[in-house]
This record gives sequence, C-alpha cells and structure tokens, in this order.
Amino acid sequence: MFLNFMGLDISTKTGICIIQVIFETGKYKILHISEITAHSNNIYFGKLLRAGDIAMQVAEMCEEYDVHFALIEGFAYANHYTLSMLTEITTLIKYKLRLLHVPYLIIAPTSLKKFITGNGRATKLQMEKICRLKYSLEYKHSLTSDTKVLTDNMVDAFSLAMVLHEVYTKKIDVNDITYETISHLLEVGYVGVY
Repeated sequence: MFLNFMGLDISTKTGICIIQVIFETGKYKILHISEITAHSNNIYFGKLLRAGDIAMQVAEMCEEYDVHFALIEGFAYANHYTLSMLTEITTLIKYKLRLLHVPYLIIAPTSLKKFITGNGRATKLQMEKICRLKYSLEYKHSLTSDTKVLTDNMVDAFSLAMVLHEVYTKKIDVNDITYETISHLLEVGYVGVY
C-alpha cells in the first residue's frame, strides 16, 4: 500500500513535488519534481488566464499521479507587488484540488523552515543544503544523467512533501493530518536539526 503526497510552493513559477510513500517501510520515492509556469507569458494573456493555466497543470498532475494529499506553502507577504497574482493562483489551485477531492493544508513559510532546518528564519540556501544532506535530494534531468540545479521553488515543494512524509511515517492516518497535527510534531521535536 502507498500514498502519493504533493508539496506546492505557489508562485508564477510554482514548485511542485510529488512523492510516493510505501506504508510498510515508510520509504519514499520522488515521482515528479519541477517548476510549473503558464504556457504563455504574453501580456495579453492576462493574469487570471495565467493563474488558471498553472492551476490546470497542477490538477493534471494530481490526476496523473493519483495524489492523496497536498501541502501548500502559505504567503510570505514580503512582495506586495505579486501578492494579488499569488492569491489568484492559490485560489484557483485550491478550487481544482477541491473538485478532485484532494485534501490540502496550508503551512506558513516559517513553520516549513523550522520543520526542515530547526530554524524558522532559515535562508533558501540553508533549506537546499539541509534537503541535500538530510534527504539526499539530487535532481537528475530526465534526458541526461547530469545533476541539475534545483530552484528555490522546487526545494520548497520537496520540503513540503517531506513534511507529509514525516507525518505519515509517524503512523498518523492521512485523514487525521491537520494543521494541529503538524504543529504538534513541530512542538515535540520529531524533526531533527542537521
């Protein structure tokens, strides 16, 4: 038996990571990791159409990989210029997830950083370093055997998927995963600092 979890770092270049967790062993494998952008960056395409295009691609991946649960990184609120675009993308993705009956939660960026690194103010570089060391994260391009650079969005999406992996391997039923469950795991220190 297995479950497929999705981590989403929503932006105009949305990071997505889908992992499969094997119930018996708790081991995982990455099924997909990438950045999603709108198919057209034409200024006449419109912000809402670009947001809809990204949401549609997320929905297609949910169906393709039979996603059972999603964890979404919340807004950082630092860039007021892109906040309206992020709100549109997030709203449409949440709508698509509901249509597909994929339960989801939103976690604050500081909580994600604390879960992965032990420090809620960790930098993007620290997040990537911990993911490479703790989870042996390497990104291999499908057409070559070369290791490619992970973007910040991909690292965050992978980190979100790892939060779900950690929760699941603590034998918490997927139907019982709530913000409170994740918060409790943060408080009791299930995640080590490396």
